[in-house]
Amino acid sequence: QMSVTSPDVVCMSISSPIRGGGVSAFWRVTNLLLKENNQWPAHCSWVTKQHWNEGQALTFLNHEYNSTKLVMPSDAEYNQNSRTLTEFWQQQKLASFKTGNANVVNTFDVAILRLPHGWLELDYMNNATRINEAIETTYRVVGATTIIIPTLPLYNNVKSENDWKKVAQINRLIREVARNVTESK
Repeated sequence: QMSVTSPDVVCMSISSPIRGGGVSAFWRVTNLLLKENNQWPAHCSWVTKQHWNEGQALTFLNHEYNSTKLVMPSDAEYNQNSRTLTEFWQQQKLASFKTGNANVVNTFDVAILRLPHGWLELDYMNNATRINEAIETTYRVVGATTIIIPTLPLYNNVKSENDWKKVAQINRLIREVARNVTESK
């Protein structure tokens, strides 16, 4: 597992291998994945909107992991081969790479693109062009051929009847974008 954090915030993490094979990753971005937000450095913060950059995506795509099944060592094997558990697992990883059991992520099959409604104004997200660009950018930077965009929930982002109407409108827009992308394939 790998993670990139600031003092109190996890911005990126990846776990591998996971049950069923492959990896699972989390990338916290408090803005849309748009070209205009692709900036260096990318900040990891609870206080400010976070930019993203393609170097972060490459961290995920270049992640190497052992594809063999995790097998706990016997006491005899552990005592014979290493002084510490960390050293044992490092030896196991090296042996796995030598036998060709190493994988590199390269692309993700699926991405869940959650609109960061708590960080962005509702009016900013109410734009099909921005949502489409976020979908295209997600595909381009992580290779995901399936992108899931959940509709916005109704909780602390709705402070008035007008907000309720905007969230409902954004949810209709998300469904419309999904239909248009699906029909164009």
